[in-house]
Amino acid sequence: MIGFNVTLHWQDAFMLDGELANGPVTAFTTIDAQVNCKFPKIKSMIKLGGTNLSNHYYKNAYANPAIGGINLCFLRNISRKGRKEAKNAKR
Repeated sequence: MIGFNVTLHWQDAFMLDGELANGPVTAFTTIDAQVNCKFPKIKSMIKLGGTNLSNHYYKNAYANPAIGGINLCFLRNISRKGRKEAKNAKR
């Protein structure tokens, strides 16, 4: 089984009037995506995902640090037996 998700974030430009800083914040758009694949025979799932896939640095408030992209991959065991054993071990 394969699954996916894509999200587009858009923020318009605005003038920030805050207690610590005042100034313009530019508009930006980012794209986030995730793909997952289940492997029923080995009761596992692989997920690949990332935020800000274009890695365009942006600021979401005046005087904030610039934010770049983050990408990750992980493997997860999805067997029910493994989850029940983990819960019992915690008790």
